[in-house]
Amino acid sequence: ALIRFIYGIVRCAHCRAMSEDWDKLAEAFANHPVALIGKVDCTSDDGQPICQDFDIQVCGRCFSGFLSLE
Repeated sequence: ALIRFIYGIVRCAHCRAMSEDWDKLAEAFANHPVALIGKVDCTSDDGQPICQDFDIQVCGRCFSGFLSLE
């Protein structure tokens, strides 16, 4: 899994520049049987618990590795 953690509107110039590439990467792996490319908004009600679990406190963090979705 490769997960991109964001905080609401992406304001950082570097993160904005990479957004299109992240979207292309996610699209390329959309139907992959094993790989997962995801994005979590740490300001959303659904995203806050995930960001807390991974101790995400700043914008622009990435997590890669094995992720249990159970």
